[in-house]
Amino acid sequence: DELCRERDGLLSERAAAAALLAETYSRRVDVLRSFFALRASYSPEKSQNRESWSGILDESSFTCRLPVTPYQSFPSSEVQVSNCQRTICGVDGMVGDAAANY
Repeated sequence: DELCRERDGLLSERAAAAALLAETYSRRVDVLRSFFALRASYSPEKSQNRESWSGILDESSFTCRLPVTPYQSFPSSEVQVSNCQRTICGVDGMVGDAAANY
């Protein structure tokens, strides 16, 4: 009887951990979808820019690494020449990047 309770407790813990993992995955996918939708739907007429971005990005720790592309304008301060990448930091950087794609 004690072994059955212990087994049931372990199964319950595993099920809770699996549910938490699935919820975390689902939220990450939702944030990525929102990220790419915002990046693709930039419009200068919309006032959504900073407010929408700050709703899904953490201002203090967000960075985005992208390859250097010849068809897009961006600040030279974002470029790391050694690995041919640029790093966008923060919400304002992403708003600027989305505007550069427009």
